[in-house]
Amino acid sequence: TYALRKAKQAMAAQGRADAQDIYIFLTDGAANIAPTYATTTEKQYPCGSGVTEATSIKGGGARIFSIAYNVTDAGCLRDVQTWSNVPEGMDPLVAVQQIGSPNDYYYQPTPTQLTSIFRDIAGELGTTRTKMRDDDDF
Repeated sequence: TYALRKAKQAMAAQGRADAQDIYIFLTDGAANIAPTYATTTEKQYPCGSGVTEATSIKGGGARIFSIAYNVTDAGCLRDVQTWSNVPEGMDPLVAVQQIGSPNDYYYQPTPTQLTSIFRDIAGELGTTRTKMRDDDDF
């Protein structure tokens, strides 16, 4: 949720109006410690909250490439503050797939395949220019 939210904030602050928002979301699927300001829902439904955030981003016209890389953790099954079981029960791979735009989901690539994925994304975007301007904030 927070990586997507921060990316959305960066797009709003630094983006260009003449370019489509493009996100590349690379994750191991683990729901890490939530910030102290996270809502109870975000803590109890870490992956579902991420899917909700991504749905909002895509609803604004953005495209999200999601990559499930080396997913070995069942992080969606735990409250990210207490590590107790949660009612969500969402598989992290399902969450990453739902975060991506249609046909923009990559499942468990090897390191070699990951290189090809980034080349494919760059090729698909063609001559489009980046929306972000690097301000050395990340």
